[in-house]
Amino acid sequence: MLKKIGLVFFVFSLVGALYYCEQQRISDERDFVEYGLLREGAIYTLLGEKPISQFGAFSHEKVSDIEIESLINECRVKLDKSKLLFTEKDYFKKDIRILWETWKSRQKLNSKSFALVGHSNQNITFIHLVNKSMLKKVLEENHELLSNFFQMELDIGKILAEIEDPKSFLWTHMMNYEYGHLSMGLLYGFGRENSCIFQQYCDENVTMKGKSSSLEGWEDSFNRFYCTNISLDNLILPVFITYHDNDPVLEHYKEERARIRREYKDVDLRQLFIDAFK
Repeated sequence: MLKKIGLVFFVFSLVGALYYCEQQRISDERDFVEYGLLREGAIYTLLGEKPISQFGAFSHEKVSDIEIESLINECRVKLDKSKLLFTEKDYFKKDIRILWETWKSRQKLNSKSFALVGHSNQNITFIHLVNKSMLKKVLEENHELLSNFFQMELDIGKILAEIEDPKSFLWTHMMNYEYGHLSMGLLYGFGRENSCIFQQYCDENVTMKGKSSSLEGWEDSFNRFYCTNISLDNLILPVFITYHDNDPVLEHYKEERARIRREYKDVDLRQLFIDAFK
């Protein structure tokens, strides 16, 4: 009898442990998706026309919770505390590096339509979400411009075929600011004119006369990254430099944000993201 009771207790304990682990995994996956889509704004690539979005980044040098708390407390002194929606003890603490490893271990990173790629540069790993059809479109529309910029004939087919390779030309050159900002601006979806002007200012080493596309304040930014619970209400517009009023690129993203908030307000983003890679 005692052996049977012990066996039943063991089985129930095992089931409970497995259930807890599964719930923790789902929680980590949900946090990973929300981190990329909402905190970083990559939802414009998943549900809109932005070719590539940063989904997260982390240093290979581990930052401790104590260091993070110290940074938050230092910033809180300079910010309007009445506008902050988190406290020193209650804020989003999950490490994007761990969330990334959890996602990679259980979910697909590539489909016919999208790719999720992690690539490193100067001791930092960047995670990017790629909308393959939009990337192809931008490369085709700007083929001559980009070929002249890199002083070589770009093979669009080869670039698309090597999206998943973090050592390919796309990630080591086109999405690397060390080789110029023109291709990054185009592939991040900031528009041809904005990207060309930004590159020109960089080449001439002069002060840029544009303005940010985002009106987000520091308090809003900290809330977006550190509030435990976030939603589409926290979604900001893509951040880039625009050079004239009523920028058509910016107006397009305003329309996309309104549509996304309207059409996906009740959607499970984790499941939506999983389905996109089937």
